[in-house]
Amino acid sequence: MLLVFPSLGLNMFSPKNILNFADFLYEQKDYLRASGEYLRYLYGGGKKRKYAWKMAIWSLYKANEAQKAWQLSQRALQEFPHDCEIGAMAVLMGALSGEGKPEPSQCGLIQQANAFFWVRQGRWLEAEKELKTSSPFSFFLKKEIEKRKKLGWKSPWKAAFLSAILPGSGKIYAGRWKEGVYSLFLVGVSGWQAWRKFRQGKKGWGYFYAGMSLFFYVGNIYGSAVAAKIYNRVWDMQINREIIIAFPMVFGIR
Repeated sequence: MLLVFPSLGLNMFSPKNILNFADFLYEQKDYLRASGEYLRYLYGGGKKRKYAWKMAIWSLYKANEAQKAWQLSQRALQEFPHDCEIGAMAVLMGALSGEGKPEPSQCGLIQQANAFFWVRQGRWLEAEKELKTSSPFSFFLKKEIEKRKKLGWKSPWKAAFLSAILPGSGKIYAGRWKEGVYSLFLVGVSGWQAWRKFRQGKKGWGYFYAGMSLFFYVGNIYGSAVAAKIYNRVWDMQINREIIIAFPMVFGIR
């Protein structure tokens, strides 16, 4: 067919059709192939270059290739060094991949991406300082940051210290009151049994229960610190997820 209708073959590989095919693959959630097609469009001299760069970067992220997406955003910046959207996307991918850093800018979109970068670090005050614009997304980010601040940041050291003073209190501080009461029960009962056996002159059993009590006591301190870290991680992941879902709309990405 290509021999009989050579114009058909040329049309199939035109930049317009390559871009349409890339969009089709993206809609089908074939993100890795979609990214390759967007890049092919760019190498073929397509005119919608900023759109193709944005979609290629976001497709890689959707394919769970955040680090490659960040690397690709650095290449896009070489072509669009002063573009607000590409710059913001580079900061965003840097935050999602653990690479890069915030970029000082007067551009509101980059400031919002910087705020997200600090949110990822759990540094809420720095995030708030970046939100100087009054855009709808800035308002949304401010609400998410306020939500996280109200939930509170649980200190693992404080949780461990509390449980060292009163077993289980660190877990209650970390929002796990049932586990806290259980830890207090285990340490208290085993300690009481050790005291009881020593009073009865049964030193072997006394040492056994004392060892159990010490084991539960140390475990309760360590467990309290872990519980505080898990509390922070769970809420941070939830807030981050909500922001990531909303962020593509800022760039005009579905």
